[in-house]
Amino acid sequence: MRIGIFYETTFPEFKGGVERWFSQLANGISEQNFDVQYFNTGGRINTENNVKYISLESKTDSFQKTGTRNSQNAISFAISVFKGLKNHQLDIVYLSAFPFFHIWTSKLAQIIFRKNFKIYVEWFELPTLKFWIKEFGLLKGVVGSITQRLSVRLADVNVCYLDSTANQLEGTKTNKQIILKLPGICMEETKSPPVASRKARNNICQIGRLTPDKQPLLGLAAIKLLRKNGWTGQFKLIGSGPLEEEIVNYVNENDMSDYVSLYVDGNDDLREEILNDSAVLLHPSKREGFGLAIVEAAAFGVPSILIRNVNNKSTELGINPTLIAESSSPQEIATLLEKVLSDQDKYMEECRLWNILQRPKFLAKDSIDQLAIHFHNTQRQRKI
Repeated sequence: MRIGIFYETTFPEFKGGVERWFSQLANGISEQNFDVQYFNTGGRINTENNVKYISLESKTDSFQKTGTRNSQNAISFAISVFKGLKNHQLDIVYLSAFPFFHIWTSKLAQIIFRKNFKIYVEWFELPTLKFWIKEFGLLKGVVGSITQRLSVRLADVNVCYLDSTANQLEGTKTNKQIILKLPGICMEETKSPPVASRKARNNICQIGRLTPDKQPLLGLAAIKLLRKNGWTGQFKLIGSGPLEEEIVNYVNENDMSDYVSLYVDGNDDLREEILNDSAVLLHPSKREGFGLAIVEAAAFGVPSILIRNVNNKSTELGINPTLIAESSSPQEIATLLEKVLSDQDKYMEECRLWNILQRPKFLAKDSIDQLAIHFHNTQRQRKI
């Protein structure tokens, strides 16, 4: 069975989210005797771990390394997917949900070229109409929300991980569609040391793309307030994206350079080093799917501060339930930071228990195994 995974990632993959998961997915599925082809726009053309990497475009800036995505490169990617599907024979086409355009061109390719492949689309979350309007204005927001709703109906199989997303998909699907709810994308190993063996920490970190929906500037505003209240640690921000210059300016204009460090596109080793030296991960994202950054932080015994929002699915994982802000108030977030710093053992213990009791319910390996079974069943049905 030939499985094509389509994603516009650059290489090496960004340190989080879908890119990280798709890399696990490609390798895991290939280990189960499937012919896996990873179609990308990062210029990667080779075979590694039995996964064949195919670049859809000769240029490598379709999806900027900084994390910037605009309508032009989203459309360019969708067209590239259409051309790729014309020229390759596949049984399964596996897509991320965003941006939507490539879902439409995949469906067009299925119809126009009379291809017999099945379209799978992953939905980590479905932002609400209110979110669309707030982020993009009334006209663009309504158009975006409608496009999202219609895009859901184009797949043969919609894939998700959390109950709330599954319920949203159920309310939108056609009669012929399948909704496949998988366990999650957590790595198996846990690195969290025993509480008694760890000294108190004073540093704070934030990991994620430097984009408006991740709200790095809100994190800085909360850190500024915390400093005024006497905190003496260091704030380490790891990420890359279109807000990089604005963040640097904010730090300089507010005289924060003595205690704020920005690491652009940091690698895995740096991320691990910073997590191991942090008391808490600040993660004030407006919109989040599974929240890979917070489950990785929990593996190191590092609690996370989140913002409660219908579009933030990370809050459903229940790692540190009392560290969820009810608003985007810098003061509320600063208060939660003080709460963690003053009682680190309590929140590290929450992480340790979550790793033992809850993490096994959300494993990437189980998701890959279930997908493999589903693919094998699809293959058998075609032979009948």
